[in-house]
Amino acid sequence: MTTKNVTALSDSKTTNASLTFCLQPIIDIKTLRTHALELLTRVHSNSGEHIHSEPFFSNLNEESLKTIIKDQITALNEQAKIYTSTSLIISINIPLKYFIDFSFMGEVVNMARFPLAIEVTDVESFKGEHIQFWDSTSLLKQNGHQIWFDDYLPTPINDEVLELIRWDMVKIDQSFLYQHIDEHDVIADLIDKVNFHCNDIVLEGVETSYMHCELKRFGTYVQGFYYAHPRDMDMSFTNYVLRG
Repeated sequence: MTTKNVTALSDSKTTNASLTFCLQPIIDIKTLRTHALELLTRVHSNSGEHIHSEPFFSNLNEESLKTIIKDQITALNEQAKIYTSTSLIISINIPLKYFIDFSFMGEVVNMARFPLAIEVTDVESFKGEHIQFWDSTSLLKQNGHQIWFDDYLPTPINDEVLELIRWDMVKIDQSFLYQHIDEHDVIADLIDKVNFHCNDIVLEGVETSYMHCELKRFGTYVQGFYYAHPRDMDMSFTNYVLRG
């Protein structure tokens, strides 16, 4: 099991936690084959209690979060021969404020032993750093990495960032699907809009057979508990490849 004990620092306190790196598949809804795997992190206290990951990561200081991102890449590097033997893409999440840090992205590029997909998260924090964004994009592209837009919603800031580049993938946030699952025209209109700025689309948060059936008509990639929960890295990869 790929687990790391960390002392995570926030502005107000020190938190001891155990992090387990997991993989969750992104599925081609037309064929139900695995297209990519997203690396996620399961968080537990040292007493074994599960900690919700979003507030945990939102409270980390910059040094702690950057260290965890580098630990994720190190864990992937340890199994690089396995990952590169297939056509599956592996994605990791990097918040926008670190994505536009050219020095840190240089560290990411230098560490990674095979091409990754970088999911840019927390896009709502964008404050007009166009040049920094393009510089990091150019660096990643020159080294064979993909760039994905995570948790897209049709908001002014999201749309501004959407239009900065042609994305390899845009992941439409699950909250949009929950609100509009029975409004096929609304979903189709958003897919058409986003498609203009990307190569592929993932619909996130598919959790029921009803959602799966309603979304099949759009022919995109999908992700969610209906297809698979995240599994520990050491056991998940071969399983997903065999299922594909």
